Amino acid sequence: MSSIHGEKKVYLSSNSISKANGVPTMLLSTIDQSAGLCNGTRMIASCLGEHIIETKILTGCKEGDIVLIPLITLTPTDNVNLLVKIQRRQFPINIYFSMTINKSQRQSQLYVVVSRVTSRR
Repeated sequence: MSSIHGEKKVYLSSNSISKANGVPTMLLSTIDQSAGLCNGTRMIASCLGEHIIETKILTGCKEGDIVLIPLITLTPTDNVNLLVKIQRRQFPINIYFSMTINKSQRQSQLYVVVSRVTSRR
């Protein structure tokens, strides 16, 4: 930056939570399998808070259930020897309006595998 001539200007950014309701979301990681909160679960966010989001499950055996999605801390688990461990706090959801090709292919592959099973063994 010191080699660039001119006045230095710093722009700050700010994050905030939108208060809009009815946002379609998809869960990005499994939180509680017994409650239907698995990776890929589709939900509608109905109430957005600072540390928790209230959602309604749209698919699966828990369809229609109201669940709370917490703000979670993510820490890398790989075996890289870093001087500093970086943590990230975020909601484990993503807004979606259509399914990605990879996600769709994985679900269709799972359907084919499950449909060919003849016994539990």
